[in-house]
Amino acid sequence: MDGCHGPNPEHLKKGAYLLLDPHKGYADCAVIFPEDDSPILLRAALRLSVQGITARLIAVKDFALFERQDENYRRHVLRGDVPLLICARENCAWTEKVTGRLIAYGDEAVVANRIKSAILGE
Repeated sequence: MDGCHGPNPEHLKKGAYLLLDPHKGYADCAVIFPEDDSPILLRAALRLSVQGITARLIAVKDFALFERQDENYRRHVLRGDVPLLICARENCAWTEKVTGRLIAYGDEAVVANRIKSAILGE
């Protein structure tokens, strides 16, 4: 996780924001998830980083507010150059609006394993 960047304080009020962006923006995947699950995703990203897998973490506080942001901001957050994975609890309304692979929610070990499997195509 060395060289990773945390959230820009100005972006915290835009509905969704980058919680963690690897150094220079390089990542193996991006994971979008409800903001309340940030601690689990941060721990999962740490587990992955020691295995050489980097993940951009996108926290969603209010997806409707995020949708109202200008296209440049939305593109900045969701960047299409890496696989997008969706990690959300059941009945999370905004997941149907995001194009990405849904991975099962669980503790950090489960989430880390599902992210790794999705990246490696297992």
